[in-house]
Amino acid sequence: MAFKDNLRSELMYQDISVKELAYRSGIKQKTIESYLGPRAYTPSVEAAYKIASSLQVSMEFLVTGNDEKEDRLISTYPKDTQEIVRLLERLGKKERKAIFLLARTLLEN
Repeated sequence: MAFKDNLRSELMYQDISVKELAYRSGIKQKTIESYLGPRAYTPSVEAAYKIASSLQVSMEFLVTGNDEKEDRLISTYPKDTQEIVRLLERLGKKERKAIFLLARTLLEN
């Protein structure tokens, strides 16, 4: 996936708005929106670092969608949880969001 897809996915996962990310990172909201838009471009290294730090993820994750630390962490989970993570990674954005909302609803009830 591209930077914009990974960034959008992480914002959705953390339930953070672009406005909130702009505040946390010190990058203008319009600039962040330009990374997410239809004509999206990859930010400078400095901006990517600020965004990654603000989201507490690695730059590698935002750029490639892979994170070695995350892979090591997942390997510590029980096998059924690892399988759920692998299945979620194969779903589209809308499907992941639906499952995320379902899980949140189940936990709240």
